[in-house]
Amino acid sequence: MKPYVDNLTSQWMEEGICNFENRRLFYSLYIGEQREAVKICQKCPIIDKCREYAISNNEIGVWGGTTEKQRRKLRFNKAER
Repeated sequence: MKPYVDNLTSQWMEEGICNFENRRLFYSLYIGEQREAVKICQKCPIIDKCREYAISNNEIGVWGGTTEKQRRKLRFNKAER
Protein backbone atom coordinates (compact mmCIF):
# COMPACT_ATOMS: atom_id res chain seq x y z
CA MET A 1 0.00 0.00 0.00
CA LYS A 2 1.34 3.41 -0.93
CA PRO A 3 1.34 6.18 1.73
CA TYR A 4 -1.35 8.82 1.30
CA VAL A 5 1.09 11.68 1.85
CA ASP A 6 2.35 11.69 -1.74
CA ASN A 7 1.10 15.20 -2.43
CA LEU A 8 2.27 16.69 0.87
CA THR A 9 5.53 18.58 0.87
CA SER A 10 7.01 17.50 4.21
CA GLN A 11 9.30 14.51 3.73
CA TRP A 12 9.01 13.47 7.39
CA MET A 13 5.31 12.78 6.94
CA GLU A 14 6.15 9.73 4.86
CA GLU A 15 7.57 8.12 8.01
CA GLY A 16 4.22 8.24 9.83
CA ILE A 17 2.65 4.89 10.58
CA CYS A 18 -0.74 6.48 9.99
CA ASN A 19 0.01 6.25 6.28
CA PHE A 20 -0.73 2.56 6.42
CA GLU A 21 -3.86 2.77 8.59
CA ASN A 22 -7.48 3.57 7.84
CA ARG A 23 -7.29 7.30 7.24
CA ARG A 24 -10.90 7.78 8.33
CA LEU A 25 -9.95 7.07 11.95
CA PHE A 26 -7.80 10.19 12.08
CA TYR A 27 -10.65 12.45 10.96
CA SER A 28 -13.54 10.79 12.73
CA LEU A 29 -15.96 12.69 14.94
CA TYR A 30 -16.50 9.58 17.06
CA ILE A 31 -14.59 9.52 20.35
CA GLY A 32 -13.93 5.77 20.14
CA GLU A 33 -12.32 6.11 16.71
CA GLN A 34 -10.33 9.15 17.84
CA ARG A 35 -8.98 7.11 20.76
CA GLU A 36 -8.03 4.34 18.37
CA ALA A 37 -6.16 6.85 16.20
CA VAL A 38 -4.36 8.26 19.25
CA LYS A 39 -3.23 4.73 20.19
CA ILE A 40 -1.79 4.28 16.71
CA CYS A 41 0.06 7.58 17.07
CA GLN A 42 1.65 6.45 20.33
CA LYS A 43 3.70 3.90 18.35
CA CYS A 44 4.82 6.39 15.70
CA PRO A 45 8.46 7.55 15.44
CA ILE A 46 7.45 11.06 14.33
CA ILE A 47 4.76 11.78 16.93
CA ASP A 48 6.46 14.95 18.23
CA LYS A 49 7.07 16.47 14.78
CA CYS A 50 3.52 15.62 13.80
CA ARG A 51 2.03 17.23 16.92
CA GLU A 52 4.05 20.42 16.48
CA TYR A 53 3.08 20.61 12.81
CA ALA A 54 -0.61 20.21 13.67
CA ILE A 55 -0.43 22.87 16.39
CA SER A 56 1.36 25.32 14.09
CA ASN A 57 -1.00 24.72 11.16
CA ASN A 58 -4.33 24.34 13.00
CA GLU A 59 -4.88 20.92 11.48
CA ILE A 60 -8.13 19.04 11.91
CA GLY A 61 -8.37 15.48 13.16
CA VAL A 62 -5.90 13.46 15.19
CA TRP A 63 -2.27 14.42 14.66
CA GLY A 64 0.71 13.58 16.84
CA GLY A 65 -1.40 11.66 19.31
CA THR A 66 -3.68 14.62 20.02
CA THR A 67 -7.19 15.62 19.10
CA GLU A 68 -8.18 19.07 17.89
CA LYS A 69 -9.53 19.89 21.34
CA GLN A 70 -6.28 18.88 23.02
CA ARG A 71 -4.25 20.98 20.60
CA ARG A 72 -6.47 24.01 21.21
CA LYS A 73 -5.63 23.70 24.91
CA LEU A 74 -1.93 23.39 24.10
CA ARG A 75 -2.05 26.51 21.89
CA PHE A 76 -3.95 28.43 24.57
CA ASN A 77 -1.47 27.42 27.28
CA LYS A 78 1.45 28.34 25.03
CA ALA A 79 -0.09 31.77 24.32
CA GLU A 80 -0.53 32.49 28.03
CA ARG A 81 3.20 32.18 28.72
